[in-house]
Amino acid sequence: MKPKEGIVASKVGDEYVLVATGPAEKDFHGIVRLNDTGGFIWNAIAEGLDEQQIAKRLTEEYQGVDFDGALKAVRDFVARLADANFLV
Repeated sequence: MKPKEGIVASKVGDEYVLVATGPAEKDFHGIVRLNDTGGFIWNAIAEGLDEQQIAKRLTEEYQGVDFDGALKAVRDFVARLADANFLV
């Protein structure tokens, strides 16, 4: 899994936004706002990490997050990104 070409993330203030550029603009017109965790997961996807690697990183980054909870959150988030056609 990786971000679809043309879907880019930018940090704006305290949040991340996903926008479509280039050819991706014909499929999506708008902005998706992400909180810090969403931005963290998006960046990890862009690095080429799989869901388990991302969940492990979340447990290292955020105190009190267990692996199983992190993995479920990552899988749910990835499913939403896939449904929105933001991943390939």
